[in-house]
Amino acid sequence: MRISFFSFFVWVLSNPVVSADPKTGDELVQPSTIIDSVDGVLSTTLSLEYAKYRGAAIGYNTRLFNGEWPGPVYRLDAGDTLKIRYENNLDNRQDADNAFVSVWAFLQTLLDATVWPKNLLQYVEITNLHFHGGHVRGELPADDVRLRISPGEHFNYEAKFPDNHFPGTHWIHPHVHGSSSYQTAGGAQAVIIVKDPTEFLPTDIKDLTEYIMVVQDHAIAEVSGLKTYTRDSYFEILEGEDSNADAPDEFRTVNGQYQPTVTINGGEWYRFRIVFATYRAFSLDMYLSDGSTCEMQLLAKDGLYIRDFPRQITKARIPSGGRADIIFGCPDAGDHVLKDYFGNTLMTVTATTSASLTALSSWTPTFPSYLTDLRDVSVDDDCKCDTKLGISSAESTFSFEFVEFVLSYVFLFINPLNYIGQDVVALGNLVNGRAFNPREYIHIIKAGEVVERRLSGIEAHTYHQHVYPFEITSDLSKESKFPDDAKVYFKSGDWHDSFYVEGYYGEVKVRFPSDVHDGRVMVHCHNLVHEDRGMMAQELITSKKDCDCQSWEQTFDVENCWDVKQCGATGHYMRMGGLFCVDSCFSNIFIPFFKVFGWKCGTCSGGPFGL
Repeated sequence: MRISFFSFFVWVLSNPVVSADPKTGDELVQPSTIIDSVDGVLSTTLSLEYAKYRGAAIGYNTRLFNGEWPGPVYRLDAGDTLKIRYENNLDNRQDADNAFVSVWAFLQTLLDATVWPKNLLQYVEITNLHFHGGHVRGELPADDVRLRISPGEHFNYEAKFPDNHFPGTHWIHPHVHGSSSYQTAGGAQAVIIVKDPTEFLPTDIKDLTEYIMVVQDHAIAEVSGLKTYTRDSYFEILEGEDSNADAPDEFRTVNGQYQPTVTINGGEWYRFRIVFATYRAFSLDMYLSDGSTCEMQLLAKDGLYIRDFPRQITKARIPSGGRADIIFGCPDAGDHVLKDYFGNTLMTVTATTSASLTALSSWTPTFPSYLTDLRDVSVDDDCKCDTKLGISSAESTFSFEFVEFVLSYVFLFINPLNYIGQDVVALGNLVNGRAFNPREYIHIIKAGEVVERRLSGIEAHTYHQHVYPFEITSDLSKESKFPDDAKVYFKSGDWHDSFYVEGYYGEVKVRFPSDVHDGRVMVHCHNLVHEDRGMMAQELITSKKDCDCQSWEQTFDVENCWDVKQCGATGHYMRMGGLFCVDSCFSNIFIPFFKVFGWKCGTCSGGPFGL
């Protein structure tokens, strides 16, 4: 087939290429776009668009923020407002929404008495934003991950960072339930830095040279499986540009670079801002190779400073989606290799000179009120709740999800071409024995109360919480089965928004106050494939009710419909009769017929059912 020069030119312009002739071991390059707030506002435009990433070890036809890998860095101060016009510049070339009808799809909707979108891998061309780690409200126009932005549409996000927001390192990624794993795996990521106020940090670290390091997982088999499940016609895994890279099937890049090099002066300290922008389960587990004399001093985790700086660590156990600010230095000249969970080289630090490292002064920051130490605070018994990720309780054995799990195997043989095999693992993707339902609240929190959560399942799943960070109140140093290096990294009194320790089958108690933002708080496993398939739940903070650990309260959302237009493509929510939101086309029961005939829902004014 012949392609005209003009057509080729248009194709190139619409598919930006990231990286040019990359090689293994190249000097680490910082993100190319850094935007600062002005007069209390950071206003910008961000788009999700088709792009071609070219790395030394791997390449992709993928979807990126502004066509960049990594995406932009946004720097703002506490009290600032982040305004992002987020544009979906994709098209409808492929979306699991448009998949053909199957017997399973119809019967599955009949089984679902609550009428809500199923926990499937889907919506690959639909997007939104999550401000991961930001202490901002979980409702529109801020961090409401229920929103779905269709191709050709946009949404104006506006997130107010409180005046007392702690300085720290955070990030942004798509979070549509059904495609959060896929779009994040594809490289859509950006960084948020809430800047340190003047004279906030101690003198010996406030002016250090900083490196932003966005670490991304690459798992060829797993990403190929996601492509198969979603029937995505665009995404493609390509050969890397460096024929000598010899990368394994699972590896990590830093700022899109394979095993980059950071050149430093021996005897000097540097600040590494590490964002583990992954969709997978495994921790970063970054450590120095044997024989290295370099030091890693922990400064902050998940954008939250620790109480006992400096804290020397031998392994940075950063969970999926977590961050760490590490003060790093080497007294001896030479190459010092940093490795990861898999034992692979993550990057090499080359010290050009030898010189002694100056001892760092002890420092405890002044914490804002929402990070008040809660370890000795009295908590009402009704506000102490269990949150169990995965199969961690007997009740899940006889749950509705178990029935669905068994039936999925039956219908797999009826219609295997619809890739329903992706749903046969639904049994394990639960929170407190139930799969995600946007009409349910797992817990109710009375606004202003201090709440306690007893987390379990964190041996296999990363617990991530939106809106409010949480304080570890368990004394893990006394747990015999807790790994020694984890006892150093995770201490009582530390604050996090993500927590995971592989192989630890115990319970971890955490607390947080609910005195700033009301509304929805999403909690989920940050293995985003698990989240997309159902391991997510929501809590509600309200002044109208008392704490309730066994809520499962049903709700109709009268404020916001999930689609940008408040109705739209099949599978979104729409406004019915101007009163409340229900599934588009009135009911999931009708959706298979709309798919098979190619019908679409009309505008909200098109009638009481929006048809």
